[in-house]
Amino acid sequence: REAALPPGMSYTKPKMGGACGVEGIIARMLPGSAKRAPRTQVQVGVHTIPKPGRRPGGNEDAYFIDEYKGVFGVFDGVSAAPGGSRYFSHRVASRTKRALAKIGRFEYRSWARVVVDVLDFGQDFYSTSGATTACLSTLIVDDDGSLVWCASSLGDSVAMLIAPKHSDTKAPYEVILRTRETRHERNTPYQLPADSPAEGTFYAIKVPLAAQGTARPPIFLLFTDGVSDNLSDEDILKRVSRNAHLPAKELAKLLVESARKARKKLDDTTLICAKVFG
Repeated sequence: REAALPPGMSYTKPKMGGACGVEGIIARMLPGSAKRAPRTQVQVGVHTIPKPGRRPGGNEDAYFIDEYKGVFGVFDGVSAAPGGSRYFSHRVASRTKRALAKIGRFEYRSWARVVVDVLDFGQDFYSTSGATTACLSTLIVDDDGSLVWCASSLGDSVAMLIAPKHSDTKAPYEVILRTRETRHERNTPYQLPADSPAEGTFYAIKVPLAAQGTARPPIFLLFTDGVSDNLSDEDILKRVSRNAHLPAKELAKLLVESARKARKKLDDTTLICAKVFG
C-alpha cells in the first residue's frame, strides 16, 4: 500500500461522521528525501446539505476523499441535462476514486495527466447519463521536502488556498490561490461528459506550513457553486480568518451554513476543508 502513495505520504483510517460526511482524517507525511524533516498533519472535514425540498438521497452534489492517495474531489451534478440522472455525479465520483486506486506514485509535475486519466475513467460508463462539474486537489511532498498543493477544476466548482501572508503569527489571512471557473459563451459551466477533463484548469503551488499547535494554519477549501453563488471570496476569507481555530469539520459546517443563510441561490451545497500543520 505504501508504494502506491504520492511521495512520502501515508494516512490513518478515517473516522466516519454522520450524513454530513467525514471528519478527523489525519494524514502524516514525511518527505522521502528528507528523513529528518518534521512530520506534517492534515486535518480534513466535510459538510454537505441538499437543496431545500429535495427528497432524501436527492443531493446532486457528490464528493470523495481518498485517504490513501491524499486526493479530494467535489462534483456538482446537473440532473436537468438531457436524460440526466441525479446519481450521475455520485457515479463519476465513485469511479474517479476507483481509478486513483489503480495508479502508482505520482509527483506534482504529472498532476494534470493524472486528473485527466482518472476523470476519463470516472465518466466512462453508460448505465446512467447526466452532467457534472469536477474539482480535485491533493497535497504532495516534493523531493526537497517542500509541500505542494495541486488543484484542478472543470466548470464552476472551486478550489481555494487561504493562508497568512507570512510566518508572523499576527499576519492576516489572504487568498493565495483560487481556481478559475471555466464557462462557455452562454455562461454555462464546462461539464463532464460533454467537455474533456483536459479543458479544465490545473495548478501547483508550494505551501507554507504552520507550526504544530498554532491556530493559523494554511487552509484548503473545495466547494460547489452552492457556496460560491452565495458567498463572495471576501465573505469566505472573513469567515475563515475569524474562525481558523475551529476544527476542519466545524469550519466546513460554518461556511456551508453561512452560504445557505445568504439565500441568494438555493442549491445543493458541499465543502471540503483541510488544515495543514508542520
